[in-house]
Amino acid sequence: MTDTNATLTVTPLIADKNYGMPPNAKQEGNQTFATNDARVLGAFVENDKIQFVGNTMDTLNGHSTFYHGIINNLCTSPALHLTLFSDTVEFGYPNIAYTGNGSSDNSSIIGVNYSGKFTFAGFCAINYNGNTGLYSSRGNIKSGNTFINLLSGAVERWGDYSGNQRVYNDPGYVWVSGTFGKKVSSYQREYGTWIAKLKIPAPDAGISNYNYNGSATLNTYPNPVSDIVFVDLSLEHNAIIDISIYDNNGKLVRQLLNGPAEAGKNILSFSTKPLAKGIYFLTVKDSKNIYLTKEIVKG
Repeated sequence: MTDTNATLTVTPLIADKNYGMPPNAKQEGNQTFATNDARVLGAFVENDKIQFVGNTMDTLNGHSTFYHGIINNLCTSPALHLTLFSDTVEFGYPNIAYTGNGSSDNSSIIGVNYSGKFTFAGFCAINYNGNTGLYSSRGNIKSGNTFINLLSGAVERWGDYSGNQRVYNDPGYVWVSGTFGKKVSSYQREYGTWIAKLKIPAPDAGISNYNYNGSATLNTYPNPVSDIVFVDLSLEHNAIIDISIYDNNGKLVRQLLNGPAEAGKNILSFSTKPLAKGIYFLTVKDSKNIYLTKEIVKG
């Protein structure tokens, strides 16, 4: 700070994905959570990379979610890659900890709060496998048993910041903390704080989950469509999947989801306003195979 010969160099990096200020997240009834934060909320530096997380708008459906960013080649030619998470719930206030074991292992665990119109506020974790670049399904840590209604008006606080810290003197474990909906009485519905010690997965744990082997059904409506398309995807068990839109020539138009989907019905929506009139195909696939396709007509 006092060295008169010190030089500060600022290098602006442009992310490869669009992101933005998150909206309020849904709760049951008319209650919402004020996300109101687009700063980086957690980060670490390892192996010539910075990994970081923060709140964002889900650019596919306008919901509240989070991003996982990686700045590669930090000391030579830094480049920024972002992954935005789409799910059947909304997310807020993530944090991250390094879980790798060595100079070639860039794995991490992300803890994040979640909520939904029909899902009580809770806390979950997602494992990033630095060897494959793949993410695990959303692992629930603590489910809420009510919506949160503590402040006057319809807008509540998330409970805000989650915590995430590797246990350096106990390899293989991470301490995390987050928020859940806590029912104190029939009329008192407030925040709960949950602290957990997580076991780090083995380097290739869960990779078999990326190859889906089960029954599935896919429906889209309305069809033809002029604006919003709703997608109903029912799965036999949890899976890591890719849902994408292709044009009539087989060219990728937009990736709607690349991440976890839960057993049972998953409902997504997206706007077709940016699309020209014509025929498109919505596909659902795992890491290797396309196993569901629906034709969508944009009128």
